[in-house]
Amino acid sequence: MRDTLKHLLASEEGYTRAVTGTTPTTPALEELASLPDFDELRQRAKRTGEALINFVERAESEDLNTILHLDAGTYDAPVIVVVIQAIDHAIDHRSQIATLLSQQGIEPPAIDSWSYNDAMRAGL
Repeated sequence: MRDTLKHLLASEEGYTRAVTGTTPTTPALEELASLPDFDELRQRAKRTGEALINFVERAESEDLNTILHLDAGTYDAPVIVVVIQAIDHAIDHRSQIATLLSQQGIEPPAIDSWSYNDAMRAGL
């Protein structure tokens, strides 16, 4: 579960770096020798999420259609595909973590879109 969480957050930092040109946290998670504590992970996830949301809110069509040269220039994709991947990737791995928690008898938090909306509206 720890490795999945680190992979998820490191990927989100990478997606943020790809679409914005900056990393909201330094050093990047994949550069760290060990996994930070949950407080730091929560803050990193929050900063990355806010940066991606801020980017999408300000983006124009031409921004989203800009072709990025990813994986050291070996893979090209428009920005919108990277944004979609960030969302899809997060859903996939959060579901995996929820399953692992359930298998340990731990009630996972609600991770569906409605719960996200409720939390955002409540200012959580």
